[in-house]
Amino acid sequence: MDKRCCEYLRDVVGVNAVLSDVPQKAVGPMKQHDVIAMWHVLEHLIDPWECLTALTGNLSPGGILLIATPNPEAFQFKVMGAQWPHIDAPRHLNLIPREVLTGFLEKSGLELTMFTMDDFGARSWNRFGWQRYLMNRFSGKWMQRIFFVMGLLLSFPMEIVDRKGFNGCAYTAIYRKKAGM
Repeated sequence: MDKRCCEYLRDVVGVNAVLSDVPQKAVGPMKQHDVIAMWHVLEHLIDPWECLTALTGNLSPGGILLIATPNPEAFQFKVMGAQWPHIDAPRHLNLIPREVLTGFLEKSGLELTMFTMDDFGARSWNRFGWQRYLMNRFSGKWMQRIFFVMGLLLSFPMEIVDRKGFNGCAYTAIYRKKAGM
């Protein structure tokens, strides 16, 4: 969606970047991909289902779709409610439960091959949730800094809860497109 970002990715990083605010239309004319990564993208899309349909159509048989996204089943969401930092409205438009996502993708010919809420990124989002929640209670710069540190300290004992079951703030899932699909 950002022209300068796409230019940087193409010219400096050396990867193909497509400028579009409608990804499902952008992938249509592309050749099939072996790997598609959506690292904290899904929650920002106006129509994630249309985009996922287009992406699964673009994925080669045996190809991998990697998705990382906030978890609306998180313990923090249950505790913090509307104040949960990962709601992040208006930037986050969708929070999709893992079972709903997996059910949709299975109907599209993908199978779940890996699921975790315990990768480095997910653990970082757990910490961030506690930090931001406390920090956002104050408007003064120094109080925000103090409670940012307090949130970090709180996140250590809360790891026991955040890392248990499906309580984490974010999940990462890898899906493989079945052969012949």
